[in-house]
Formats: sequence, C-alpha cells, structure tokens
Amino acid sequence: MQWWRLGSLRNKLSGTLNSHNALMVCVGSTISDSKNQRCLENLLFHNEDRIGCTVVPKQQVDLSQWALFPKDLNYFPMFISDSKTVLATPKIYLLVQAKLDDYNQHDSEIIQIENFGELVAWRAQDQFEMILKTDMTNLTKFVNCFFDHSIDINHELKLLRIETVNVEGNPVRIKYDLRYPLENRLKYSLAPIHWKKFATELKSLYSKLHKLEHPTITIESSTSKAVPISEVKPIKKPLEPTKHHHRMVKKENKNKLEVSTLDARRPKSGERKPKLEKTKHRHPSREKKEESVSKKIKAPKLAKCGNNEKHRECNGDAAPSTVLSSNGVQVNQKPPNVLVYADSVIAKDNVKNVLHEILNTHKYMVYDFPTNANSSLWADTACLIVVCGNVPPNISTQFLQYLINGGKLLFREHELVRFSYENWKRVKMMHHVFCYQASPAKRQFSKDSDQSNSSRGSSPVAPRTPSTVEIQHNGKVYTVQVQVLGAEETWHTPSLLLAAVKGTKGIAIFSQVHLEIDPTQYQDDESKFSALTDSNTARLEILKHLLSQHLSLDCTSTSDVSYVPAYFLGMHNLKLELLSECEGIKDNCLIAEKITMKFVGKGVEPETATATTMPVLIHACPSNFSTVKYFGTLNTNSIGRLVVYSDVVTSTQFVVANKLAHGFAVIARQQTQGVGRSSNTWLSPLGCAMFSLQLHVPLQTTLGRSLPLVQHLVMIAVVAAVRRKPGYEDIELGLKWPNDLYANRTIKIGGLLVNTTVYGDMAVVSIGCGVNLDNFEPTTCINELIKNHNVALEPIEYEEYFAIVFNEIESIYNLVQGGDLDLLFELYYKYWLHSGAEVSVNTSDGRTSSANIIGIDDYGYLKVRLLDGSISSVQPDGNSFDLLKGLIAPKTF
Repeated sequence: MQWWRLGSLRNKLSGTLNSHNALMVCVGSTISDSKNQRCLENLLFHNEDRIGCTVVPKQQVDLSQWALFPKDLNYFPMFISDSKTVLATPKIYLLVQAKLDDYNQHDSEIIQIENFGELVAWRAQDQFEMILKTDMTNLTKFVNCFFDHSIDINHELKLLRIETVNVEGNPVRIKYDLRYPLENRLKYSLAPIHWKKFATELKSLYSKLHKLEHPTITIESSTSKAVPISEVKPIKKPLEPTKHHHRMVKKENKNKLEVSTLDARRPKSGERKPKLEKTKHRHPSREKKEESVSKKIKAPKLAKCGNNEKHRECNGDAAPSTVLSSNGVQVNQKPPNVLVYADSVIAKDNVKNVLHEILNTHKYMVYDFPTNANSSLWADTACLIVVCGNVPPNISTQFLQYLINGGKLLFREHELVRFSYENWKRVKMMHHVFCYQASPAKRQFSKDSDQSNSSRGSSPVAPRTPSTVEIQHNGKVYTVQVQVLGAEETWHTPSLLLAAVKGTKGIAIFSQVHLEIDPTQYQDDESKFSALTDSNTARLEILKHLLSQHLSLDCTSTSDVSYVPAYFLGMHNLKLELLSECEGIKDNCLIAEKITMKFVGKGVEPETATATTMPVLIHACPSNFSTVKYFGTLNTNSIGRLVVYSDVVTSTQFVVANKLAHGFAVIARQQTQGVGRSSNTWLSPLGCAMFSLQLHVPLQTTLGRSLPLVQHLVMIAVVAAVRRKPGYEDIELGLKWPNDLYANRTIKIGGLLVNTTVYGDMAVVSIGCGVNLDNFEPTTCINELIKNHNVALEPIEYEEYFAIVFNEIESIYNLVQGGDLDLLFELYYKYWLHSGAEVSVNTSDGRTSSANIIGIDDYGYLKVRLLDGSISSVQPDGNSFDLLKGLIAPKTF
C-alpha cells in the first residue's frame, strides 16, 4: 500500500511542478513569508496543521549568503551521518527550514535529513535552514513523511517548511575551529539552557560569514596560511586640521563631518608644517589653486562635540540630478549596464548569451538583476532591463517606476508558431500565448504574478489591441501608447508589442516569442530543431533590430582581437637583473596561473601569441607606444621603470600574479578579460588607459601596517596627476569610496582592483587600474572633460598619462612611507565626493537605519555613525554603495 501511495504522490508532483512554480509543504502558521511574497497557485493537500501547495514565482536563492558544510562533519555541532544518497536526474534543490531558538516538548518522528539528498549549504538566523540537493524520488519520500507526521530533523529541530527553489552562486567556506565528539552530538540535552547554548554556537558559526573583519592576506612560504591585517596595528599619531582642505557646502542641508575617532592621528601643527611645505614646493600650482577655490566656495561650520575639539571636514555635496560639464555642456551619464531578471537559471543564461552575441561588447556590461536590492541602487545604473517569466509584486513595482522614469524594458514571456515582424516574414519561433490585455476595469499593469497564461474557452478571434492604455502608479495616472510590432500568423495575436509612456522616454517591448533561445536546446526534437535552425538568422536579426531601433542600444559588431607579442621596456641592465634574479622566471619563462610569459631575445622567433601565452620581446620597441615620450616624462626611481607593454592582453592582472619587482608595471591598449572588484566585468576598449603595478611593501612600515590604504594612494595619484597640471586644477575628477574615479560627480570612468600576497615580512601588492582616458563612449572620458572645461588645454597623451600617474604614486608613496600617513588622508579627503553626508544603511535582515559618514579608518574602510551614536566600519566587499544618493545596502551584484 505504501509503494502505491508513494507512486501516486510522485505522479502528482511530477504533473504539477514546472520551472515557474515551487512546491511548498509547511506548518500552517509559516505559510506567510513577508520577505518573499508569493501567490498560492494550487492547494495539493491539507492534513491537520500541515499544508502542501504550489506557489509562484519560484524562489531564487543566492548561495553566496550561505555557509558550506565542513568536509569533516565532526566539526558541525549537530550529528550528520556520512550517508551518500545516489541521486537521479534531474536534480531538485530544496530549502529546508526548522525551528532553532527554543525547544518545546512535542511528539514527532525524527529523520536524518542527509538520507534524502546531498547537503549543499546552511545558515542560522531566526530559523535553521539548509539547502538540500535531491531528486523526485527522495522528494516524494520526504513530502510523504512530512504529510503524515510532525517531523524533527537532526538534533530534534522541529521541521517547519520545505520548498523547492532555484539556486545561484556558491556557498561560502568558513573556518570550523571546534571538533565535536560523537557522544556530544548524539547525546544532547533539551534543557533550555543547553538548547540556548547549542543555538548560540550555530549562530556564532554562521556569523563568520557576515562579520566585518579585516581582509586576509595569503602568505606564500613553505606552507600557506592566512594572516588578518588587523594583527598589525596602524601607526597612531596626533593630528591637527590643516588649512589645505577644500570645504564644500550643500545649499539647503549642509553636511558636517565629525571625525573624533581620527583625532588621535593628527600631528601638532608644528610637526605638520615642514612636510606640507615640501609638498607645496613640489607642486607650485597647488597653492594658487587652493587660494582661488577658497574664494569661490563658502566653508561650512565645523560640527562640534561636547569637548569643543576640532574635527576634520571634507567635501560633502550631494550629486546633481543632471550632469553638466564645467562649461554647461550636458554629458551622457547613463552607465552601460544591462540587467537580466529571470525566474529560471536556464532562461537567464539564454538571455545573457544572446545579449553578449548581439550587443557592442566594448560598451555594455550584462549583470543579473539584484532581486533583493532597493531600486535606488540599480535604477540609475541600467540602460535596459530584460525580464523573463513571472515577476513578484515587489519587483514589478520597481520595474513600473523605472519605466515611468524613462527606463527601457524588454519583457519576454512558447509553442512553435510562425509570425511576422517588419521585413522578416513567416518566421518560425517558440511562442507563448500573449498574456497582456487591456481592460477598463484594470487601469494598471498587474503587480500580481500570473498563475496561468492559458486561454480558457476564449474565442479564437484575437481581441483588438488598444492604441492607448492608462496605468496608475503612486496615485498618478499615466498614458501608455501601444503599438503592435509583430503578430502570430494563425490567430493574429500580438507577438511583439511596444508600449511607450507618454511624456517620458520610458519604453517597454513585450515579446511572446523566445528570441533568446538557441536552436541547439531543441536538438532532441527534430521538427522543432529544424524549424528553429532555419529561422536562427532571422531570430538574431529581429532581436538586434528591436534592441537598436526601439530600445536605442548599440549593436555594432566588434571584431575579434588578435593577440600579438608584448614588449619589455626599460633600461637594459634593469631588464637583465629581473630576468636573472626573479625567482619565478626560469629560462626566460614566467608561468603564472592564467598566462605564461616567454621573454624572447635577439634572433629568436617568438611563439604565436594566444590568450594564455605572451611572447615578450626584450630588445624591440612597439610601434604605437612612444618610449621617448613615456620615459621622457617619467621622473621616478623605481615605479614604472620596468614595463611590459602589449597591444592586446587578456588581463594585465594575470601578468603580475607572481612576485616580480617593486615598481614593475604592465600596460595594455586593450584587454579581453578585464576584471573589476568582486569579479565584475571591466570594459576595456581602445581609449582606456589600463595598467597593473606591483608594489613591494615591507610590513614594518607605515603602509605595511595599513595595507588597504594602498588602493586609496593609487587612486589619489590618478586624480592628482591630472589636476596638478597647470590649468587643469578645476577638471571635475573626484574619488568615490572605496576606489572609483568619477567625472562630474556622478559618472564612473575608472576604478581599480588590488590583490595582495605576503612573502615573509614583505607584502606584494598588485594593483590593476583602468581609466577611460580618450574614449567618450559610453559616458565620457578625461580628455572629453578637459575639452569641455577649456578647449585651449591639450588632451593628455596616452604615454604621458602613465608617466605622470607613476610620478605621483612614487612621490606620495615615499612621503607616506617616511611617516607622513596624514598626507594620504588629507589628499584623499581633498578629492573624495562624500563626507558627513547622511546615508541610509540597509542591513541584511531588511531593516534600514540612518547614519552619517564620518570618514575612513586606518584600514581605508568607511566609517559611519549610527543614530544610537555607535560607529561602524563598512568594508568594500559584501556591500553595494550609492553614497552619492545616500544608500548602503547588502551586496546583490
């Protein structure tokens, strides 16, 4: 009888579940989830207090917020056996939720969760949760157990809910320090005091994932280990405010900066003055610049504490809503991000693949849509949002607001049909019955997930598509003009609709054809595969036409780059010294993790350059990089004296992955695999100035004790290199924390990435920096800023840029390493774009708290003062920032 029941349940689940909906079995009191608003689709069963149903949309779980189970399960506080469950295809991911905070005596059956699948990840917050990879057979057994009885899982945790989910990302590996004896894990006490200790241990383990600890640095020696920077204390010295700070005031709400925690670093004025005098002597234009600016800008009053101590104050203006250059010329500020929202991983991958194939890859970056982010973080950074499948109400509200504000959206909702669009006639494609119909009783786009798009007994005659529709949002009525772009050829229902919000630039295209699907996905279905293959060229042409003509995206094809040999530049004796003394170079060959450099002498034929092999010519000079201009401008002892230059390279950071020499630099005209912070894609077209620089920093020095400040030093040097040139002082370049270069206060045109490895008492810091120097696409560039500021000023030449930046890096580096750490803070605050500003901090549990930015600490982390007076440091990793708009939120990209 049991096998018959299991078979019946399995058939029911197999026939009910699809890629859009999710199975949820839960205790009735937990069916409502305020964090994930879903709609009930079908009620499957109801037994006592347990409910089984399907809901839409299916939840997407980001595993980067979950912890990986230890390889040795003896390090986990609850007993989990080493049972290995063999799973069939397809795999199903299951979210398992159990009660954690307290234990109430109850009758239930106990099951071992690992007997139903493979443990993927866990987390302990208000409840204990696990992600289980299983299959339909084991899912059926699990559901059957939960349906029949109240269930406890391992350690007698009361099971509250199981739900099928989609997953993305990878769980985080945390350090498990304590080994739990088997006896302790099998024989445990349910007494409140012991249960509380158990729950606290679990939460403490999980908290390792979110603690704002100092970053770790890999130590390479005979063994590898991690050493936190926090073990090396920064130099503390008394600091006094200097007269060389620029002070900016917001017209209506003046930002004030309190940095009482930084006072301990300020030197006495008598100690500070001689070093500043040296700086002025090196840069005679600075003093005139500061005097002229101080006349133009009214200085705000300092915020005072109870002890009347003076505090350092820095620029804190809010970003303007429109971007104008200094001479009033409007500059394009829309960043080149295309965001993809999909209710399944397959759909999302399809969309991203076809976008990469069609869009100008030198102009756009394609990211996943941040589903748990406030729209303030993404709305101004997206030029297009592509939406696939069902959308939950909270997200659809954001999409609607984005559309009304002038944003562009492409919605795609599939059986094989023929449809026509413009010059493309009778195209065979996968189609879905169109779900949008206007109704006088429904004056807005639905913010509820549609459970079904099927037509139930409707007439085969397609309804007439209205030319205008009114939608309501936030109490206002907007008129949407509707145009049919393409129609299905059997029932003549709209296959492609264009909706334009009257009075705005907002445009949405609704597509009922799967223009994103590659025919190869239907290789198992001969008829569909053949038809789709015949229409594949038309498919790509139609999507390209929609993107370029209606959504105004650049679909210019970019030619594939060809790798060529690189050049080793510098004094001959320095080159030979590196080749002979560098431990990583053997027989003129350096093997890094992702690239191999082969140094080639005279009379030797270089190998063919590839993405992973870089021949480097020792005795030749490049034709399109002027060594005369570069070395004639360079005024350093070490930094930039040895350079590997290449027209094309995968990533300059790959080249400096190994220990080379202090000041060794790599310069590339173009990168094919440029990488930004958090592994984001970095656009690297021609016109960008990209370099990687290796600095060898002794740990027992000023910067060695505060290694994260090195990134700030380099970005300071980039800004100073431009703005210290006579006549260029007012060029609108600034720094956005932590390491981004901004033009006109709102347009990102540069950034950097830092990798650090420690060898003994020496930190090897490899900095990758990319700046848009001479390519005003997709937003603007340094030379465009210079031109708009003063047409009489000369643009900065490519070779000159690297030389003056390296000059500034070495100058500031030497002064700071000489003990003048405060100089770095002074220059950073001079150029940064926010200080004292009020921001909203969104915590990972969804709460929002107001805070004031008060500066950066000795490790370069942002310091904010919360409403309760407490001061918190925020790391660059794990958070998303839009400080110019006043928002800090948990990282979602």
